[in-house]
Amino acid sequence: MHHAQSTYENLKAVVVRPIESNERDSWDHLMATHHYLGFRHLVGESIRYVAELDGQWVGLLAWCSAAYKSGPRDSWIGWTEQQRNKRLKFIINNSRFLILPDVHIPNLASRILGANLKRLSTDWIHKYNHPVLIAETFVDHSLFEGTCYRAAGFITLGCTKGFRRHNGYYYQHGSSKTIMIRPLHTQAKNWLSTPFWGLALMDNDHEQLISVDPCKIIGPDGLLDKLKELPDPRDPRGKSR
Repeated sequence: MHHAQSTYENLKAVVVRPIESNERDSWDHLMATHHYLGFRHLVGESIRYVAELDGQWVGLLAWCSAAYKSGPRDSWIGWTEQQRNKRLKFIINNSRFLILPDVHIPNLASRILGANLKRLSTDWIHKYNHPVLIAETFVDHSLFEGTCYRAAGFITLGCTKGFRRHNGYYYQHGSSKTIMIRPLHTQAKNWLSTPFWGLALMDNDHEQLISVDPCKIIGPDGLLDKLKELPDPRDPRGKSR
């Protein structure tokens, strides 16, 4: 497969899309062959993407279910363990990102990431019937600086302790990584940590986002603020302290 060579002026022509079913074998082979971690499979909900320039493949990306626990991420969100268990599906992990080896184009990686981030939530709704609010990734800081992620708006939260989860147990592998996240909505942090989720529908104890603007509920001058302004008709002696 011939890969495009280009210049900065052509970066606006980069197209990022989910792969077609008949492209999966080629995608898996290229990722397994050229990514430094190799490739076997993706965990949980996942979508494989390809980046094209002038009709040629120049990059591959994979998104899948988020890490179950991440101290820096969970502290940044400020959610409880119960909230995390119910809402973790609204975070996804960029488990693989590969610029194909014979492609050398300045700023291509950040351009691909930016284009991918713009469509992630919509693609997740189409495939899994729910949006995503935060994108995360783990960068091996012994090999990479995470420059393309920072250029695409990711922020650094801290470092892992070098454990991995397998079959419900944690094993120490000694390789610490930098965790970086990118909120996909300005209210992502608030929605994931709020006790009352204005976007949530409870269905068999599972939370599902619906198409309602949460700012009308939990934002300034939202429903909760308006309710506080209403007079309380109850006898003060009957109120719980």
